[in-house]
Amino acid sequence: MSKFYISFGQCHVHRIGGFTYDCDVLMGIRAETYQDARAVAHALTGGAFGTSYTDEDIKMEYFPNGVHFLADDLVRSILSEVST
Repeated sequence: MSKFYISFGQCHVHRIGGFTYDCDVLMGIRAETYQDARAVAHALTGGAFGTSYTDEDIKMEYFPNGVHFLADDLVRSILSEVST
């Protein structure tokens, strides 16, 4: 599994699984592909997110609250729903 990161810009705030994602924190998603990670982000936010990143292109200094990873079982569950 690879790690992917979703940012939310200044305009998007989401409360998912009891955690608030906003411009200062990244949503971390462990997935097989970039497309899978974006599908999970889209399913959870309705497409209301900023940008998606990989380990190679993320600049953590812009996200003072770091990364909060989604639970792997949630990611698997969403991917099973969107792929059917």
